[in-house]
Amino acid sequence: MRGLTSIIIPVYNGANYLKQAIDSALAQTWTAREVLVVNDGSTDGGATEAIALSYGDSIRYFSKPNGGVASALNWGICNMRGEFFSWLSHDDIYLPHKLTAQMRLVDSLPDTRRNNLFLFSAYTAVNARGKRLYTYRPDKALFERAPLYAIFHHMINGCTTLISKNLLERAGGFHDLPTTQDYEMWFRLLRMTRPVYLDEVVLLSRLHAEQGFRSPAARKEAASTFIALMDQLTDEEILACEPDRQTFFANVGKALCEVDLKAAHDHAWSLASCGARLRYRLSLKRLSKLLLHRAGLLPLWRACRQKLREMS
Repeated sequence: MRGLTSIIIPVYNGANYLKQAIDSALAQTWTAREVLVVNDGSTDGGATEAIALSYGDSIRYFSKPNGGVASALNWGICNMRGEFFSWLSHDDIYLPHKLTAQMRLVDSLPDTRRNNLFLFSAYTAVNARGKRLYTYRPDKALFERAPLYAIFHHMINGCTTLISKNLLERAGGFHDLPTTQDYEMWFRLLRMTRPVYLDEVVLLSRLHAEQGFRSPAARKEAASTFIALMDQLTDEEILACEPDRQTFFANVGKALCEVDLKAAHDHAWSLASCGARLRYRLSLKRLSKLLLHRAGLLPLWRACRQKLREMS
């Protein structure tokens, strides 16, 4: 069916939030959709499976041996019937208009863009109890000028995306990385097609202590992944973003420092000019952001800044 969208929910021991995620997928106002729940070998005594099975034929349920998020997403992609892929983490919530808003934009695009679609949107972060913390909208002017900055500036939340199955299959699916399979995939997709951005909040993205990306091992993996992505860049790709390599890597270094990926930051800055490094290290803005991040106060700072913008 043209326009059919497959919402894929990978889950591992997710009984705490899974019901809210499935309910939000089924509540989509876009009716040409299917919901696939992929249980990635949960070990919670059947609690996750019981929640999924309680929905009966409203969803398509799959159970597989544990292999990680990438394997669960690939399992869903292999079994999806839709023209488009929409990822929903088991602890996140779609707003009811997510697919409708995005598909309206898709329907305005020529078929050549539709068949190579990589679309993402804005989102609102919430805490474990669902309290709204801040809304994130990427720097649209920056990534439209230099799409690869969408990766290095962490602009893309995977659960806001809508991607054509055709593009995913040509990309070869998600690679087996424990926590950074999304960034690595977005990097490959951005080398294949130009992204489309819809400036609407379509997702409540939950932040909580159980998320794997918060662990030291995950941060080490993230740094390694970003170093590998930087090393894959061609001169042509770098110079499409900035007038010279030194400026590009200085900007990448700034972004990686602000999320405290030290090894990746150091790698980027080793490729930047001495002058750029010095100016940034002496920057009060950089120091303030880093201290706020390490104190766990960066989300609150962003929320306050967003409120000030709305009041102005």
